[in-house]
Amino acid sequence: MKSRKKLSAPLSAAIAFLLFLSVIFAAESLTSALTLRLDMTEDGLYTLSDTTVDVLSHLSAPVTVTVFSNETDFVPLVHETLLRYQALSDQMVSIRYVDPYTHPSEVKRWQNQGFTITEGTLAVEGQFTAEVIQLEDLFITDGETVTALQIEQPLTSAIARGGRSETLRAQFIEGHDESYSEGFQTSLRQNGFSVGRTTLSVSDPACDLMILAAPKTDYLPDEIAKIQAFMNDGGRLMVFLSSEAQAMPRLAAFLAEWGVGMTDIVVGDRLQYVDANPLSIVPVYAAHDINARFSGLRIYPVLTSTLALRSLYTQNGTTSTAKVLYSTDKAYAADGSDTLAAPFVLAMTAERKNIGESSRLFVCGSSGLYADNLLDNAAFANSMLLAQAIGWSTERNDTLGIPARSLSSTPIAITAGQLYLFAGLFIVGLPVVYLLVGLTVYLRRRHL
Repeated sequence: MKSRKKLSAPLSAAIAFLLFLSVIFAAESLTSALTLRLDMTEDGLYTLSDTTVDVLSHLSAPVTVTVFSNETDFVPLVHETLLRYQALSDQMVSIRYVDPYTHPSEVKRWQNQGFTITEGTLAVEGQFTAEVIQLEDLFITDGETVTALQIEQPLTSAIARGGRSETLRAQFIEGHDESYSEGFQTSLRQNGFSVGRTTLSVSDPACDLMILAAPKTDYLPDEIAKIQAFMNDGGRLMVFLSSEAQAMPRLAAFLAEWGVGMTDIVVGDRLQYVDANPLSIVPVYAAHDINARFSGLRIYPVLTSTLALRSLYTQNGTTSTAKVLYSTDKAYAADGSDTLAAPFVLAMTAERKNIGESSRLFVCGSSGLYADNLLDNAAFANSMLLAQAIGWSTERNDTLGIPARSLSSTPIAITAGQLYLFAGLFIVGLPVVYLLVGLTVYLRRRHL
């Protein structure tokens, strides 16, 4: 019987090393072939949202993102994120790096179009659109350090617009101490709107979406007439009310024609509120197209100092109304009024079907929906809900609301009701369970 010759130790080590290299090269090739990029960060900072993945998988026209920076010097986190955009788009999104110092002609081309180009600017160019995103707009800071990332909202929105040939116009109405946030304007721009301001006493509202942003004084009769004419012509209107406003009988009469009743009741809630403030309400979602996206998500908006609304009818001729947000049945009128009973309507819509087109109205009892601090808070759904409301108002299903991603530990928003539930579970429930188990064991042992 022949004996097998053993390999020498050096030869065995060499073969093992070669096999190890083969595995490494095979894995690298497989990774490249499958465009697999693992996110090993604790908070999944490189993982793109489902919204972005959906947009990238349905692109119909190529989009080019030009980064004005040397690739090796660019911010690693953003660089890696861009690679993921390119991979998940099946190469419909192409990424190119242009050093602004060695390619001044490329910088000049964009500047000639009216854009500001600096070190780190991202220029997004599609079939019909061109726009830029400044590097600092991808981060949220507290003045000293970066606290959150907001890469996806501007970048995904710009890419989604790359194949779109139209730009809608949004007009904020001024002249009555209205107030609207920078975040609200940004949300509109990121969803394909040009944003302007106008005064009804001066001109007609030539736009696709008119916005009354928390007016404090009532509109004049001729201003109401212009709003009515706008809506009768298939207009789209968003109205946000303010608890600090004076009496506004003319605006109230206009809204009543659409089935929306105004009240002066500021709503508090004993069950669902945050920040130890019963006036910072966490509302309940109604069955509405605006809320369809939230059916599988446990994320909610916060409304501050919100006025109660009244649904005057659900159907009147060609006009129909529907609730969007409402309070719990533990809500109450903060001023002690008992003219309305909980639950209170906090936001609602009205639609009037005309021949060949329809007019749409969205009304919210709180301007807090678009407060900057709430729009930027990834724990709340304000940004997403505002985008969905804009989309419903203009009958567009491609509006995007992607919350910023916190780099620090984001506190979990717990309502008072949830706090009571946890307290009951841990202070009462578990001790009772342990007591019953112990009693059962004791009784069984007595009978042994």
